[in-house]
Amino acid sequence: MANQRPNVEPAIAARRALGPEKRQAVLDSLTALEVLRKEGNQAITKALVLKTANVSKSFLYSHPDLLTKVDAAIRSQTPPGLASANAKRYSDRSTTVLIGALQKRCEELEKKLVVSEMICTDYGAERKRLFGKIARLEDENLKLVNRLKQSG
Repeated sequence: MANQRPNVEPAIAARRALGPEKRQAVLDSLTALEVLRKEGNQAITKALVLKTANVSKSFLYSHPDLLTKVDAAIRSQTPPGLASANAKRYSDRSTTVLIGALQKRCEELEKKLVVSEMICTDYGAERKRLFGKIARLEDENLKLVNRLKQSG
């Protein structure tokens, strides 16, 4: 017979502990995307912010202050097609800011991996999925860093 009163408190506490990290991930993602937008290379969308920060839509919508910032960034964009055809390449400062944001995001992903390993020690399939997701994110991050280096 299944346990009628499973002890889920440790899992809930671990998820709540990730809240500040997730908030910072959204802010870092928004900062990095703002840099790309200002250079005329990437439009900001909620889906892109969520994907880059690796958070759920429900997380974003449950934090009105973050949602307001994302909405403001989206509204402040120049409509596609109006960006200058002679958009300059990344400035040294914007490249540094973006690489810093990406490196910080990698550190956060490493921390998440440690927490995920603690929570999912008994869940082999979930653990494999998380490792795959982190590997894909690290690959995407590496591609972005290489693209920045090539453009600078």
